[in-house]
Amino acid sequence: MQNVLIYTNVDKDKGLEVTKKIVKILRSHNKNIWLNYRGVCGIDLKEACVQLDEIQEKNIDIIIVIGGDGTILGLVREVYDYEIPIIGINLGRIGFLAEVEITDMENIVMMLEEDKYDIEERIMIEAIIKSKSEQRSLVGLNDIVINRGSFSRMIGLEVYINKGCVAKYSADGVVVSTPTGSTAYNLSAGGPILMPDTRIIAITPICPHSLAARPIVVSYRHEICIKIQDKLENEKETPMLTIDGQKGIELNEEDEITIKKVEKTIKLIRLQGVNYYDILRKKIK
Repeated sequence: MQNVLIYTNVDKDKGLEVTKKIVKILRSHNKNIWLNYRGVCGIDLKEACVQLDEIQEKNIDIIIVIGGDGTILGLVREVYDYEIPIIGINLGRIGFLAEVEITDMENIVMMLEEDKYDIEERIMIEAIIKSKSEQRSLVGLNDIVINRGSFSRMIGLEVYINKGCVAKYSADGVVVSTPTGSTAYNLSAGGPILMPDTRIIAITPICPHSLAARPIVVSYRHEICIKIQDKLENEKETPMLTIDGQKGIELNEEDEITIKKVEKTIKLIRLQGVNYYDILRKKIK
């Protein structure tokens, strides 16, 4: 670990106090440091700035994210293609992804120096939206959610796995979740918690109007297709598709959404001695 990118959420790290502290620690270990381009450079820090599309040519070995889970989710959609290991310092609320607390920063650098960590590969999923006039694509780490949007009523959805229809829901929507996202919206909707190193995907209906509607767990190798069955009565009725709760697009009637695994994975650094089950118990109690 020689070349380090520090990616800071300036809304979380007010005054860049945490960023300055981690820069000071890394300097003392003679690391080459870059800072993310947006909003950080030029504020009492001499390190070079780099835009995200430049990090591969800088031979970045590791990305230290200062923020919260939302910061990491936004970042990975930009850099997943580079497969650079990421570790998060939590300035947010829950911190399943950014699990390291700011009090441990000196210890973090020492453990990284001594290779006292493991790299955990997390799968990502892609939604391909096919409509009558175009095809669009979005990638996420946590989940893909199709919900009723501006509907005042439930929507009809058909779920296919490998072209076979497995469920028809009349519901507020459906969550298609990776193991990473299983503790997010999926959990709130009554879906199962999936261990992060598994290669499976959960399909969970949101408030279904049926006692028989239950979550479905499938292999990541399967292709999932969701079709909207409702006829829209007016232009204001617009179902929505959202990725990781951060990016959304409006859907049209008879749109077809294909969901499948992305070829590359996200590499998250897990410090040795940190137990996922301990984190899980503390975060959701």
